[in-house]
Amino acid sequence: MAPKEFDIEHNLQTAFHQAMRSHAQKALKHPDDWAELRSIEEKYQARLDDLDRRHAEEFDQRVAAEVKRLVSKAGAKQYDHPAPEGIDGFDKGANIKTARRTVQLAHDADRHCIIERMDREVFDLLDRAPVRAREARRGQAEAEFNRVNDRRSGQDRRRPGHSR
Repeated sequence: MAPKEFDIEHNLQTAFHQAMRSHAQKALKHPDDWAELRSIEEKYQARLDDLDRRHAEEFDQRVAAEVKRLVSKAGAKQYDHPAPEGIDGFDKGANIKTARRTVQLAHDADRHCIIERMDREVFDLLDRAPVRAREARRGQAEAEFNRVNDRRSGQDRRRPGHSR
Protein backbone atom coordinates (compact mmCIF):
# COMPACT_ATOMS: atom_id res chain seq x y z
CA MET A 1 0.00 0.00 0.00
CA ALA A 2 1.07 3.55 -0.65
CA PRO A 3 2.17 5.72 2.28
CA LYS A 4 -0.64 7.83 3.73
CA GLU A 5 0.74 11.10 2.33
CA PHE A 6 0.57 9.68 -1.24
CA ASP A 7 -2.75 7.87 -0.87
CA ILE A 8 -5.30 9.93 -2.84
CA GLU A 9 -8.30 8.22 -1.27
CA HIS A 10 -7.00 8.93 2.24
CA ASN A 11 -6.26 12.57 1.35
CA LEU A 12 -9.74 13.04 -0.16
CA GLN A 13 -11.37 11.48 2.87
CA THR A 14 -9.37 13.73 5.21
CA ALA A 15 -10.30 16.84 3.21
CA PHE A 16 -13.96 15.77 3.18
CA HIS A 17 -14.04 15.29 6.95
CA GLN A 18 -12.36 18.67 7.51
CA ALA A 19 -14.96 20.34 5.28
CA MET A 20 -17.77 18.49 7.07
CA ARG A 21 -16.41 19.60 10.45
CA SER A 22 -16.21 23.20 9.22
CA HIS A 23 -19.81 22.99 8.00
CA ALA A 24 -20.86 21.52 11.36
CA GLN A 25 -19.25 24.46 13.17
CA LYS A 26 -21.41 26.84 11.14
CA ALA A 27 -24.61 24.77 11.23
CA LEU A 28 -24.73 23.46 14.80
CA LYS A 29 -25.84 26.18 17.19
CA HIS A 30 -27.45 24.21 20.01
CA PRO A 31 -25.29 22.56 22.73
CA ASP A 32 -27.35 19.38 22.46
CA ASP A 33 -26.38 19.13 18.78
CA TRP A 34 -22.70 19.43 19.66
CA ALA A 35 -23.08 16.78 22.34
CA GLU A 36 -24.76 14.46 19.84
CA LEU A 37 -22.01 15.11 17.28
CA ARG A 38 -19.33 14.27 19.86
CA SER A 39 -21.17 11.08 20.88
CA ILE A 40 -21.46 9.99 17.23
CA GLU A 41 -17.76 10.62 16.64
CA GLU A 42 -16.75 8.83 19.87
CA LYS A 43 -18.97 5.83 19.10
CA TYR A 44 -17.58 5.34 15.62
CA GLN A 45 -14.00 6.07 16.66
CA ALA A 46 -14.32 3.29 19.24
CA ARG A 47 -15.60 0.96 16.51
CA LEU A 48 -12.70 1.90 14.23
CA ASP A 49 -10.16 1.41 17.03
CA ASP A 50 -11.67 -2.00 17.81
CA LEU A 51 -11.59 -2.97 14.13
CA ASP A 52 -7.94 -1.88 13.79
CA ARG A 53 -6.96 -3.71 16.97
CA ARG A 54 -8.64 -6.95 15.83
CA HIS A 55 -7.08 -6.56 12.37
CA ALA A 56 -3.60 -6.25 13.87
CA GLU A 57 -4.15 -9.20 16.22
CA GLU A 58 -5.70 -11.54 13.64
CA PHE A 59 -3.81 -10.49 10.52
CA ASP A 60 -1.55 -13.56 10.38
CA GLN A 61 -4.46 -15.98 10.92
CA ARG A 62 -6.52 -14.26 8.24
CA VAL A 63 -3.62 -14.35 5.79
CA ALA A 64 -3.06 -18.07 6.51
CA ALA A 65 -6.75 -18.80 5.92
CA GLU A 66 -6.69 -16.81 2.68
CA VAL A 67 -3.54 -18.63 1.48
CA LYS A 68 -5.28 -21.93 2.21
CA ARG A 69 -8.31 -20.79 0.23
CA LEU A 70 -6.13 -19.67 -2.69
CA VAL A 71 -4.24 -22.98 -2.74
CA SER A 72 -7.45 -25.00 -2.71
CA LYS A 73 -8.87 -22.77 -5.47
CA ALA A 74 -5.70 -23.24 -7.55
CA GLY A 75 -5.85 -27.02 -7.07
CA ALA A 76 -9.51 -27.27 -8.08
CA LYS A 77 -10.40 -28.37 -11.58
CA GLN A 78 -11.08 -25.56 -13.99
CA TYR A 79 -13.51 -26.51 -16.72
CA ASP A 80 -13.67 -23.21 -18.55
CA HIS A 81 -10.04 -22.69 -19.72
CA PRO A 82 -6.90 -24.63 -18.99
CA ALA A 83 -3.98 -22.73 -17.49
CA PRO A 84 -1.28 -21.75 -20.00
CA GLU A 85 1.96 -23.66 -19.99
CA GLY A 86 4.35 -22.55 -17.28
CA ILE A 87 1.66 -21.08 -15.00
CA ASP A 88 1.71 -22.66 -11.59
CA GLY A 89 -1.25 -22.02 -9.29
CA PHE A 90 0.81 -23.07 -6.27
CA ASP A 91 3.38 -20.24 -6.29
CA LYS A 92 3.82 -19.71 -2.56
CA GLY A 93 5.21 -16.16 -2.74
CA ALA A 94 2.47 -14.95 -5.07
CA ASN A 95 -0.21 -16.63 -2.96
CA ILE A 96 1.06 -14.97 0.22
CA LYS A 97 1.24 -11.59 -1.49
CA THR A 98 -2.28 -11.99 -2.90
CA ALA A 99 -3.59 -13.15 0.47
CA ARG A 100 -2.06 -10.16 2.26
CA ARG A 101 -3.54 -7.77 -0.30
CA THR A 102 -6.97 -9.45 -0.05
CA VAL A 103 -6.99 -9.28 3.76
CA GLN A 104 -5.90 -5.62 3.70
CA LEU A 105 -8.57 -4.75 1.13
CA ALA A 106 -11.22 -6.47 3.24
CA HIS A 107 -10.08 -4.47 6.27
CA ASP A 108 -10.17 -1.22 4.27
CA ALA A 109 -13.69 -2.07 3.07
CA ASP A 110 -14.82 -2.65 6.67
CA ARG A 111 -13.32 0.71 7.72
CA HIS A 112 -14.98 2.44 4.80
CA CYS A 113 -18.35 0.94 5.76
CA ILE A 114 -18.04 2.20 9.36
CA ILE A 115 -16.95 5.66 8.23
CA GLU A 116 -19.83 5.79 5.75
CA ARG A 117 -22.34 4.98 8.52
CA MET A 118 -20.80 7.71 10.70
CA ASP A 119 -21.06 10.22 7.85
CA ARG A 120 -24.71 9.29 7.33
CA GLU A 121 -25.49 9.91 11.01
CA VAL A 122 -23.63 13.24 10.98
CA PHE A 123 -25.52 14.34 7.85
CA ASP A 124 -28.81 13.41 9.53
CA LEU A 125 -27.78 15.51 12.53
CA LEU A 126 -26.87 18.44 10.28
CA ASP A 127 -30.25 18.16 8.57
CA ARG A 128 -32.06 18.24 11.92
CA ALA A 129 -30.00 21.12 13.39
CA PRO A 130 -31.77 24.07 11.68
CA VAL A 131 -35.15 22.70 12.76
CA ARG A 132 -34.02 22.55 16.39
CA ALA A 133 -32.61 26.09 16.17
CA ARG A 134 -35.92 27.40 14.78
CA GLU A 135 -37.88 25.62 17.51
CA ALA A 136 -35.60 27.14 20.17
CA ARG A 137 -36.23 30.64 18.79
CA ARG A 138 -39.99 30.18 18.47
CA GLY A 139 -41.80 32.64 20.70
CA GLN A 140 -38.68 34.61 21.63
CA ALA A 141 -39.58 37.60 19.47
CA GLU A 142 -43.10 37.78 20.85
CA ALA A 143 -41.89 37.54 24.45
CA GLU A 144 -39.25 40.20 23.86
CA PHE A 145 -41.79 42.48 22.16
CA ASN A 146 -44.21 42.10 25.07
CA ARG A 147 -41.44 42.83 27.58
CA VAL A 148 -40.26 45.97 25.82
CA ASN A 149 -43.76 47.32 25.22
CA ASP A 150 -44.97 46.82 28.77
CA ARG A 151 -46.64 50.14 29.66
CA ARG A 152 -47.06 49.52 33.37
CA SER A 153 -45.37 51.93 35.69
CA GLY A 154 -42.41 51.30 38.05
CA GLN A 155 -43.35 48.74 40.72
CA ASP A 156 -46.10 47.14 38.63
CA ARG A 157 -43.66 46.40 35.83
CA ARG A 158 -41.33 44.49 38.16
CA ARG A 159 -44.07 42.06 39.09
CA PRO A 160 -44.84 39.32 36.57
CA GLY A 161 -48.27 39.31 35.00
CA HIS A 162 -50.32 41.85 33.14
CA SER A 163 -51.83 45.04 34.59
CA ARG A 164 -55.54 45.58 34.41
